[in-house]
Amino acid sequence: MHQNVFRRMSSMSCTGKSSPISTLKYYFDYKSPFSYLSKDLVLQLEKDFDVDVKWLPYQFQVAPAFGLPESRSQLQLNRVRYAYLDARRFANERRLVIKGPLKVYDSNLALVIGLFAQSQGRAIFDRFSEEVYRRFFDRSLNIESLDVLKRLLVECGGSIEGLQPFIAEGGPGFAELQNIKRIAETEDGVFAVPSFVLNGELFMGQDRIDWVRKRLQQLALTEVETPKSRL
Repeated sequence: MHQNVFRRMSSMSCTGKSSPISTLKYYFDYKSPFSYLSKDLVLQLEKDFDVDVKWLPYQFQVAPAFGLPESRSQLQLNRVRYAYLDARRFANERRLVIKGPLKVYDSNLALVIGLFAQSQGRAIFDRFSEEVYRRFFDRSLNIESLDVLKRLLVECGGSIEGLQPFIAEGGPGFAELQNIKRIAETEDGVFAVPSFVLNGELFMGQDRIDWVRKRLQQLALTEVETPKSRL
């Protein structure tokens, strides 16, 4: 059965009103090549299913898993090289460009400004995220530069009015980012990105999204079958 059929079937409740079949938490990080690879796949899920996707920024900590460039062991170096080898393989299949960053970046500022972009509407957030990923992975965007990110947000149709207090130390932006991190790690079991949480079940990695799709298909069919069982 085609996915759009699942979408149409699952969009109607027994009262005839449209309602999402479930909520999908999607944890991502702008400096993660695999988050970049997952982005369009998640957008496709939103088109194929009536699922409420929560786009949740989560900064992946590079050092614990891969070490830092100046002090990596050979084993850690092998891990980094292989991760980017796989990332480029996936990217080449979709004609995307992924170049390894020249240093370990702190993506917190970009993620907080992404939250600010979300507050201005989904279209602006989607454009901002696409450009951050695309430019960062072709090495033309410094995600640690406030001025660069402000210009990009405006370029994507957003406004920077109110941005400064939002991203200030002790402001709502970083507080929200920390709260997302706390919930991700203590309640959802997240340890890396991209991660997906559907009905409490965790899936990690963009190559696990087919399992997320299968779960959504099962939920869509259940939504259709349940009202019939009450007749």
